[in-house]
Amino acid sequence: MHSPSLSTTGYIGTAAGVRAVIKMAEELKRRNQRLVFVCDPVMGDDGKLYVNADVVPIYRQIMCIVDVATPNQFEAETLASRLITSLPTALQAVTAIHDLGPPYVIVTTLSLPDADIPQSLRSFPSASYPSLYCLGSHRPTRAASPHQFLITFPAYPGYFTGAGDLFSALVVARLAEAIEEEHNEIDVGIGAVSDMPPLARAVTKVVASVNAVVRRTSEAQRKAGISVGKGQKPDTIEVIRKCELQLVKGRAEIEKPPLGEEIKIVML
Repeated sequence: MHSPSLSTTGYIGTAAGVRAVIKMAEELKRRNQRLVFVCDPVMGDDGKLYVNADVVPIYRQIMCIVDVATPNQFEAETLASRLITSLPTALQAVTAIHDLGPPYVIVTTLSLPDADIPQSLRSFPSASYPSLYCLGSHRPTRAASPHQFLITFPAYPGYFTGAGDLFSALVVARLAEAIEEEHNEIDVGIGAVSDMPPLARAVTKVVASVNAVVRRTSEAQRKAGISVGKGQKPDTIEVIRKCELQLVKGRAEIEKPPLGEEIKIVML
């Protein structure tokens, strides 16, 4: 087995599978102590588990060797053993996940009450879509104060297969890029974002790319007259195909994230 510098995991439906990943990750870390392990703890969404219940405690266990955790809101609640109902409770959940091990935590999608949102992130009155939020936090050591930020982005209508996978994969690439830029003091040339910590710069680019690909996919679904109701899943081959992200057509947005006004960030 070679010694990679980056590793990422996605959906693992069984406890045995997660244990196998722990074993492999531990071996890779022994071979290369600088390996960055990005873990998307795929367990469920919208208040429901879609893995076996015995997977949950093992995901908490694996956090001790994870460098970057990328849960969605439900998964963050599950790892932290607490509900997220506000920005303060979201920050408490992130702290609880940090305490499990990862120095980097990114809650990929959050629904938050409007009253908790900083004024600079609130949607324009003319905004066509409701907003979702991404919360990022970097705590280098347990005793350190975390660098935290909140990003807003539009919630486009539709059903999208693979958005979480795309997010985690881009985090691997963009965080490595941002850390290298910081180390080499490279001028990243993207305005205000360049003044932010590496994680904030990386995740802003990731959100911009994923947002653009999802928007493209949503528009294709609309043109095809396809609609999947909330809580439902695509039920025909044609619909399933239209729910797959348009990655090839969105290649330009992946390579060069479009940092438009719909993607806004604030340091907390």
